Amino acid sequence: MRTRTRLAAALGAALASTALLAAMAPTATATPRVTYSFNKNGGHGDSVESVISIKIDGNYAGSVSWVHMTENLCASDASRDGYAIHASLETGRYVSTVGRTAPADVCKTGKLPAGNKYLMHACVSIQGAYTCSKDYEITA
Repeated sequence: MRTRTRLAAALGAALASTALLAAMAPTATATPRVTYSFNKNGGHGDSVESVISIKIDGNYAGSVSWVHMTENLCASDASRDGYAIHASLETGRYVSTVGRTAPADVCKTGKLPAGNKYLMHACVSIQGAYTCSKDYEITA
């Protein structure tokens, strides 16, 4: 009988400490919903632009763009939400708003052979966690 009592007491203490640890654990936050939409040839004047617009939880967060006239790859962060915007071309050209205070625009230019097609994608990051769009085709 004494063994059962000790076993029950030990089991009760273990369950109580588990419940206490569970109560003290930080609550999990919902993963933000990031959506990307692509608009090709939506530019101003003579500049043809390809833009990946980014929304986080339904709110506009920024964009990644390719400007044909200037051959600029740009990352634009519109919101002070702690997220950074990254832009990449398959050529290795890359820009990011990491370390900048929003609103922030970062662009990088460079010549690419005219008429060639390349893939571009956008990423959003916070505290080292990334989510990225699919690849979209742009024309140099």
